[in-house]
This record gives sequence, C-alpha cells and structure tokens, in this order.
Amino acid sequence: MILFTCTIASFVAQKGAKNIALQEAGEKGAEELNSLEKILIPVSNSETTEELINLGITVKSRKNKNELFALSIIDNSTTDATAHKNARKILQKAAIAASATDNSLHQLLRYDQSVTQGIVSVVREQQITDLILGLHIKEGISDSFLGNLTENILSKSNTTTLIYKAVQPFGTIKRHIILVLKQRQKRK
Repeated sequence: MILFTCTIASFVAQKGAKNIALQEAGEKGAEELNSLEKILIPVSNSETTEELINLGITVKSRKNKNELFALSIIDNSTTDATAHKNARKILQKAAIAASATDNSLHQLLRYDQSVTQGIVSVVREQQITDLILGLHIKEGISDSFLGNLTENILSKSNTTTLIYKAVQPFGTIKRHIILVLKQRQKRK
C-alpha cells in the first residue's frame, strides 16, 4: 500500500532549521519561536477528522500543547438547520481526538460565502504557520489531482500546507513514501 503525503520531508527540514535557530537564539528565543507554531486543520468529514488531527499532533512541536486549531465552515446562505449541529459534532470529535493525546484544540466555527475564503481568512486572522488539508475523495473526472478547493487554497495562502489522505491509521505506518509536488507558475 502506497501512502502519498507531502508531509514528512518538509517538516523534517523545517524542524532542523528551527533547531539551529533555537540554538542561536538561546532559551528566551526558544520559547518565543515555539509559541509561533500554529496549526490549522479544516474539518468537514467525520470519517477523516481523527486522522487529520493525529497528523497535526504528530508534526507539531512536543512543547506546543495549545496552538492546534480545528475549523469547520458553514455556507453563509444555508437554510439547513442541521448544518450548525453537524459542524459542532465534527469539531467535538476533533477536540476529543486531540485531548486523548493531552493536547488542547481550539474549535473554530465560521460562517462564510466560500470554504476557500473562510480558510484563507482564518489563516490570516490566527497567524497560522501550518495548514493540514485532507485530500478530496475523487467522485469523477477532475482537472486537478488535488481538487479545485485545495488548488484555490494553495493559490491564495502562503503557508506551509500538508495534504493528507488517510489510507490506514497514522500510528500503524512503518514506511513513508514522500511525493513532493511543485506548482508551476503561470506565464503572463
């Protein structure tokens, strides 16, 4: 079974750079740099919520116990009365998954006109450093491997973004195959 993920290599490199910066900055600088790490995990599918949270917990710093955010976005124009209830249920599931590992999770519920704009806005408002997205479930022929939503977020956000598709529980994976995708720049 092959697991495609763009996660581990970038975080290993980032963590190494962070360790070098911490050594140069000293102890006071180390506390400031650790407090800067903020991870946002947009959740909308209750089946993948736990695995996305587990990935977020795995890649974050051990000392960072309070800067994990789960986000659920509800369409601003919806008249569905159960949308709020379902979003809260998914956020609660995310909080339980995080608390099982002795981490706290900030639950964010947002009403917005578009999911993309909601995520990008929260990234700016909360000064998010890392974004973890679930890979879409392919239902038909798509122009993009990542999906339109992910492509839009990548084009509008300038933050470290991890795109993950849970094939098996994260804790049982013994071998990682890393696929690094480079987005081509459009010529004008």
